[in-house]
Amino acid sequence: MNACTHESTTPTRLTVAAGIVWNNERFLVAQKNKGRFKGFWEFPGGKCEDGEPPLKALCRELNEELAIVVKKALFWHVIDHTYSEHNLRVSLHFFHVLSYEGHPQGNEGQPIRWVTPSEAQALPFLAADAPILTQLAEQKKGSPNGLPPLSLRR
Repeated sequence: MNACTHESTTPTRLTVAAGIVWNNERFLVAQKNKGRFKGFWEFPGGKCEDGEPPLKALCRELNEELAIVVKKALFWHVIDHTYSEHNLRVSLHFFHVLSYEGHPQGNEGQPIRWVTPSEAQALPFLAADAPILTQLAEQKKGSPNGLPPLSLRR
């Protein structure tokens, strides 16, 4: 076997920006309607272009996917996850989207819905999102309303 015909085992790496778009006690989720993860729910967002900062990617992706313009977003957390079965390593940069203009709609034909942290846990989410769902549910239990302070929300 030579190196040119041997498949690489090094995972493809992606940097992704994801938004937790709040509306009172609910946040927006989207269902993937194509590709290898079709049918799974996720936080809206998408891949960062080469050299593109995650916040800029988030604003671009939410405008393209949901027809909203982000006015206020706070960086929250990074999750690194490997999908071994797809030879894929993802670095997800999560932001709380606290203010935006427009009315979210699935511009790419994807179903979207508003859910509470507990409702989200009943949906089939991508594995990389699981720790975020757990943290959101725990925050809800551990704080007066489980959400970012009201002054930060839309």
